[in-house]
Amino acid sequence: MQQPHGPWFESTHVYQALLEAAPDAIVVVDAAGTIVLVNSQTERLFGYTSAELLGQPVEILIPPGQQQTHAAHVQNYGEHPRPRPMGAQLDLHGCRKDGSTFPAEISLSPLTTSHGVIVMSAIRDVTAQKKIQLALREAHEHLEAKVKERTAELEARNAELNAFAHTVAHDLKNPLTIMVGLADTLRSYHASLSTEEMEQYLTAIARDGRKMNNIIDELLVLASVGQTKARTDVIDMGLVIDESIRRLEYKIEETHAELIVPENWPAAVGHGSWLESVWVNYMSNAIKYGGQPPRVELGATPLADGHIKFWVRDNGSGLSADEQTRLFKEFTRLGNYKRVEGHGVGLSIVRRIVETLGGRVGVESQAGQGSTFFFTLPGSNNSQE
Repeated sequence: MQQPHGPWFESTHVYQALLEAAPDAIVVVDAAGTIVLVNSQTERLFGYTSAELLGQPVEILIPPGQQQTHAAHVQNYGEHPRPRPMGAQLDLHGCRKDGSTFPAEISLSPLTTSHGVIVMSAIRDVTAQKKIQLALREAHEHLEAKVKERTAELEARNAELNAFAHTVAHDLKNPLTIMVGLADTLRSYHASLSTEEMEQYLTAIARDGRKMNNIIDELLVLASVGQTKARTDVIDMGLVIDESIRRLEYKIEETHAELIVPENWPAAVGHGSWLESVWVNYMSNAIKYGGQPPRVELGATPLADGHIKFWVRDNGSGLSADEQTRLFKEFTRLGNYKRVEGHGVGLSIVRRIVETLGGRVGVESQAGQGSTFFFTLPGSNNSQE
């Protein structure tokens, strides 16, 4: 370390020893802002030798863009000198000899000597601390965002469960009410009923019992989607559709529906029992809201992206653009549109299943021209397995 600069300093050896023992860079300036003493930590931090610093204005250690502001601070400090500790929450930077800058914490200690007031600055490179602070701030912001996201998800889930409860209650109550009414009629009047009338009542009870059973099957599928990771495989779609049609035999016979089903199907990747629920929902709606009698056509179309578009087309009255946008929302029903009442639970299940399997759902329709409900699945050549 060079000898101190200026006539005010006499006990150089004592002060040099004290400054060299300091863990921070120490820069001492006189009242004019001239550097009069530095320690070896200063040389290492800034890249200057002490000979290059002594006698220089302290602005040599300040980034060029901040020198004017620093000069104003120096003047103000000279008028009201007072100790300033490290960590004063000031945005301070140091400038090395090579022009690189670094964030710094600087403490100031004014000393009164026989030659006037001098200021000792302890300078610390806080690059590492700033990185930690930034990382902590980013982690905090990320955590806050996740909390907000999770809160929104929980609020949406609560709203969904409320709507779900009302929808399921409606869908189960209708056939149950009919079954109870028919059973009460049979109990009260069975002695006076003809065999044909009793058969009609029993057929209706069985029909509504199957409806309730299908709803419960759908709810069980819904419960499994998202709770378990289903194993996907290349699906024999013909077998899935055969089983779906078997579940809907009572409805097909009752409505005299005409089904048009291809003999061959393209290979796609999915989960068989889930896809059965998809087809049952689509075909059931096509029969229920189709023409008189219903004509239901099934098909599949390969897409350019390697997915397969499976579809069910009906001969019903079609849907407006507004109805189409609302169909697949979670557990909502189009209450004002009598002909599509009841889509709520089924299509919500369809959407959740298909999206879980990596596909999408949709509907194409024009009022008076029927509707085509579709879903996509990865083709067998597009599988990631």
